[in-house]
Amino acid sequence: MEQVSAVTLHFILRVLQSKYNIDTDALLKEIGINANIFLEENSYVQSDKIKALFQKAAELCQDPCLALHLGTTSSSESLGLLGYMLANSANVEQMLRRLCNFSILIGKHLHFALIPERGQAKLLFTVGDNPLIPIPKHQVEIHLSAIITLIRQLCGQDVMPKATHFHYAKVSIVEEYEKLFGTHLVFDAYENALFFSEDTLSIPLKNAYPGLLKYFESQAEKIIDNFYDTSWNNKVRKLILVRLGNEPVDIETVASLLHVNVRRLQSYLKQEAFIYSKLLEEVRKKLALYYLQNFSIDIGTIALYLGYNDLSSFTRSFKKWYGASPQAYRAKLPYNLGHAAIMTDESAKRFDEGM
Repeated sequence: MEQVSAVTLHFILRVLQSKYNIDTDALLKEIGINANIFLEENSYVQSDKIKALFQKAAELCQDPCLALHLGTTSSSESLGLLGYMLANSANVEQMLRRLCNFSILIGKHLHFALIPERGQAKLLFTVGDNPLIPIPKHQVEIHLSAIITLIRQLCGQDVMPKATHFHYAKVSIVEEYEKLFGTHLVFDAYENALFFSEDTLSIPLKNAYPGLLKYFESQAEKIIDNFYDTSWNNKVRKLILVRLGNEPVDIETVASLLHVNVRRLQSYLKQEAFIYSKLLEEVRKKLALYYLQNFSIDIGTIALYLGYNDLSSFTRSFKKWYGASPQAYRAKLPYNLGHAAIMTDESAKRFDEGM
């Protein structure tokens, strides 16, 4: 039976609680999902329970298109490492190819493939690589709506696919689908897929930064190569990267999520020649550079994204890492019409030399 990542479920519950004011603890209890699943690494929930959860949540929200609307709340930040790679792709085509290559980061059974066709390309969404295996309707809705939402956010244009195919029967509220996917909708189709023109695929993303992309890709490849890596420093890095800026990342919380006490976690890390504070600093140090390239994000907000309580704490850390304040670093970046600066390795070297 197909399973859904507990990480994905946790995101859905956060939106249900914040946007629809649903008592998610009571909802989990009614559906029969043990909340302790969120304390387990790489845990999954059976799709029949997720289906029941969506049905009940839709009743509580009085929103028959709940899955579609949840997909529209997605952002590159909510996808963690995968989101950073998508955001730093050069154009829509490269973004979709990275989604295909690294989709294991959001679910080990879900599969995307970008298939060229005459004058267009098809983004196929399947379980594994078999389009004949049916995917629950709510999963199709939330994933396809999230993808088109991300494309629009990252390229800054109201992009519409040339066509969208759904393997299930036609819905009664077509208008909600048309708002997201346009009027070229095909239900009872052979597959679930989004179709894009060559012109759409070539649209550049507004905040791409190639220098950081290499870093994020290398980190993603390490995670995939060591998907079942049981080292404690790897487990800690994953949790920090996923939770930073959205959820607590103090050592007490992380230790609890890994089912050990703080002293035991510190001991395990010490055996691997790591300490928790340095692992947290390593992730923050790299992400700080990424966010500073985006001139649309003020530095105070960046501090919050990195899990700092105030701007002064972030500024002190940044000065220690790079010998300059975040404001001074950003002032030396080329300003690209209010969007992300494109900083080459050579220009980064010149900045370091100037400090």
